[in-house]
Amino acid sequence: LAIYFTARRIAGWETALLALAGLSLNALQIWFARYPTTETFTQFLLWAGLWSLGVWLEKPQIRPLWGLLAGLALGQTFLVRIDMLFVLPILGLFGIWLWARDGWKQAYNWFFLPLTLLILHSLIHALWQSRPYFFELFGFAMQLLRVNWIIPVGAVIFGLALLVGLGRYRHQLAQLAHYRRPFLGSLVLTFVVWGIYGWFIRPYFGETTFWNDPYSASPIPRPDHENLVRLGWYLSPAGVWLGIVGIGLLIWRVNRKTAVMLSVTLLITLIYIANIRANPHQIYAMRRYVPAVMPIFIVGAAYFLGWLFACNKIWLSGIALILTLAWLGGFGWLARGFISQVDYQGILPQFNQFDDQIAPGSILIFNDPAPIGQGDIIGTPLRFLKGYDVLTLRDPDALDAPQFDQTLRQWQAQGRAVYWLMVPDGYEWPLSGWVLNEVGAYDIQTAALEGTFDRRPTQLQTLRWRGRIAAVQPEN
Repeated sequence: LAIYFTARRIAGWETALLALAGLSLNALQIWFARYPTTETFTQFLLWAGLWSLGVWLEKPQIRPLWGLLAGLALGQTFLVRIDMLFVLPILGLFGIWLWARDGWKQAYNWFFLPLTLLILHSLIHALWQSRPYFFELFGFAMQLLRVNWIIPVGAVIFGLALLVGLGRYRHQLAQLAHYRRPFLGSLVLTFVVWGIYGWFIRPYFGETTFWNDPYSASPIPRPDHENLVRLGWYLSPAGVWLGIVGIGLLIWRVNRKTAVMLSVTLLITLIYIANIRANPHQIYAMRRYVPAVMPIFIVGAAYFLGWLFACNKIWLSGIALILTLAWLGGFGWLARGFISQVDYQGILPQFNQFDDQIAPGSILIFNDPAPIGQGDIIGTPLRFLKGYDVLTLRDPDALDAPQFDQTLRQWQAQGRAVYWLMVPDGYEWPLSGWVLNEVGAYDIQTAALEGTFDRRPTQLQTLRWRGRIAAVQPEN
């Protein structure tokens, strides 16, 4: 609905309905709308913010609550996804543009004040509660800037010069309108050339690189040169190219209602088509495209098709109808399997076998050496659905035995039961002075979409997790 309202404000309800239909049929939207990742929530906040921003910009003086809503929605995207910090320059330039055009008005505070406070809050949160992830994401960029100190110094000098120039000559900015068409034409041409390169050239002349994932036993392939083509596995070739043409048309006809939306979504698109380091399983890598990339391609295609229909020529309407059917039909065809498949179906009732064998509020310790194993996959729902505290012993050599022994005795003194969950090929119990009394076993079976690396997943794989349960008790 957030994307529908954004598209309706840009081009009317007909185009918005096309965008809504395309989005509702798309495999990525269907799959991740029911999967517990942050991308769908980011999509909602981003597009709700862009829609509210467009409404507010029409009459900022008399629609302050729309500015507040836009600031709150866009500001919260920085809390939901840390990599939204990449769009900060766009929002900064937007503020400079407003100031340069009209001078700073009190009405602008309704948008920028909550936006700024939430961005600051997200940075504090990242440094305080997500420090390793924050520095992993931005560590390389920070190191690069420290080595190449001239880059940040030059950026500061350029920014100061831009502010001074705008402050002094802002009343003459209207003269730049004479260069609007050549400037926008060059942007459209650049974007179309980028699409041709990404679809026809880069996949065949690029090279797959590899990166070492700490959760994988072997290097993971990074076929970034195929990213645009892989997006076509879910949008279809028609969806990609109608999107490119439509986005080009949006750039050519850009206005105050679409400028920020295009800038933000296209910046994210360019970043993620260039590089999409993520989960190596193909479908989960594609979740990066859910917030902005996939929606802007769909909105762009709907905008182009709506423009063809609006030309009021029979032959153009016929072409538009054929393209629309091919576009929507491609979405429906490629969504087969993603519509009907529900991962881990029937798994929840199987967790009840733990309740029958384990005391409530117990502590479960899996002896699983796998980088991502049972303690992660079934331990997480056991924690949040059944209330157990779940741990995994992955490296017995790194275990502080005296500390572990003391912790076990503290748990015992608190009246909490401890269980050792023995997976096949797992480690032996690491401490002396304790005995294991086997109380039962578990065997959980379900199915999930296959985890492929180099193609669109289509098959189902059977999953099985089994092991034995032992109560941990002191010898005396």
